[in-house]
Amino acid sequence: MKTENKYKNEIWKEYTEDIFRDKDVFLISSYGRVIRKKDYDMVVNEQEGYQVKIKKSILNGYPIFSAKTKEGKHVSRYVHKVMGQLYLKKKKSDTYVTHKDYNKTNNSIDNLMWVDREGLNLHNQKNPNYKAAFSRKKVRNSKLNVNRVLKLREIVDDPNRTMTYREIARKFRITEMQVWRIKHRKNWKFLDDEK
Repeated sequence: MKTENKYKNEIWKEYTEDIFRDKDVFLISSYGRVIRKKDYDMVVNEQEGYQVKIKKSILNGYPIFSAKTKEGKHVSRYVHKVMGQLYLKKKKSDTYVTHKDYNKTNNSIDNLMWVDREGLNLHNQKNPNYKAAFSRKKVRNSKLNVNRVLKLREIVDDPNRTMTYREIARKFRITEMQVWRIKHRKNWKFLDDEK
């Protein structure tokens, strides 16, 4: 049974490094697929119903592949960086390959671009995942002002209070130790002197 080929006009380029074993020659496709050269014939026949399982590894959210060196050690390479070297033109100042759609696993050549450090920072600031991560961060140690300390003292000095030090600390976004020190007049002591 034939399936529709989702890899139309797929281009394969050979990739190896001097440190790789002789038989560790890889083919990298324009869609970011990676295979060893010896498996190429099976992938070409994928339209005929054959499929090659390409082991996918992920490091820091990015697809990688591993090779063995001549000394027998394993080394890993990021797929998007290798694709940048093989498929994309780069300026002298460009040192990073980034994903246009911010999807680290989408290594299609249409989705990759070379950027310099400044370009990478600007691109990452527009990343919706980056923005969401910062909006979720809670301020752990916000600075108190006089009005907030006086309000906190009212709460901790109230003989009928039902809140624990932990609950008060969370409410004011400070540590429990700071609550204790404010209650016992170790911190913000000058407020007593003004009265």
